Amino acid sequence: MSDTSAPTPPAVKEPSRAVRAFKALKDRRMAAMLILSFAASIPYGAVVGVLSAWLTQEGIDTDTIGVLALVSLGYSFKYLWAPMFGRARNVPFLRIGGRRSWLVLCQSVIALLLIVLAFSNPPENIGLVALICFVITIIGPTHDLILDAWRIEVARSEEDKDLMSALYQFGYKSGGFISGFLALLVAARVGWTVSYVMMAVFIAFTVLGSLLAPEPESSSKPDTSRMSFLPSLRRRVTLPAVVVVSLSWVVGFTLIGIFVVRKLALGADISSRVFVSEQGPIIVLLTVVLPAVVAAL
Repeated sequence: MSDTSAPTPPAVKEPSRAVRAFKALKDRRMAAMLILSFAASIPYGAVVGVLSAWLTQEGIDTDTIGVLALVSLGYSFKYLWAPMFGRARNVPFLRIGGRRSWLVLCQSVIALLLIVLAFSNPPENIGLVALICFVITIIGPTHDLILDAWRIEVARSEEDKDLMSALYQFGYKSGGFISGFLALLVAARVGWTVSYVMMAVFIAFTVLGSLLAPEPESSSKPDTSRMSFLPSLRRRVTLPAVVVVSLSWVVGFTLIGIFVVRKLALGADISSRVFVSEQGPIIVLLTVVLPAVVAAL
């Protein structure tokens, strides 16, 4: 007896997430996500990675370079001011929506600061370099917080979130390539000033992504997360605990700030090794151990 069953159709191979992401670029949300992701990685590379190479070439001692690296702490503690952007209000002079206006503001300021940094002459103005880097490491993480909020709010489905995540990773790593290998290559060929101006131009280009991005509807709604968060916070912690932890953090970061200002702005002859050996344990005790003990009580 012959087999009359229908042949099994060949399995259709699902396209990879990267392929689906690039096919989705016709959606303005996806195209904006790709452009905006460059602005998330270039500032960090400009003030943390490439800057060390520039300062080394300019003859800045390794002790000073190590101290300057402390300004990157903003990226580690951005969660401290994250609640401020639960609901993004319009920047007064940019009436394009809460999320978009803040993205444009952050990108514009970072681009301007990178241009100032390009012409700063670090051997003569190391204090100015430190100040610029500090401001960038505050604005950069703020931009990332707003971008993450925008990405979540404009996604319409789990697939959208996956696609935007893939585009973000691609753009972030591409931005790292620009602020790493490409910036060093340009610096070797035509100088550090041109290299930093190039990175500033790339950041300025990402403003187009902010203008292309649709403003999420939820960003204009009242923010109820803070209202629901505060009663929960009051139930879980006491006022003395909040005061103790807050003061310990303030004292710890004040010690770091005083050291950085004295070393870079005032030119004090202070050894980083001595600071780490003498003040380091105190700072760790204030910012890590004490809050952990309070949380365990």
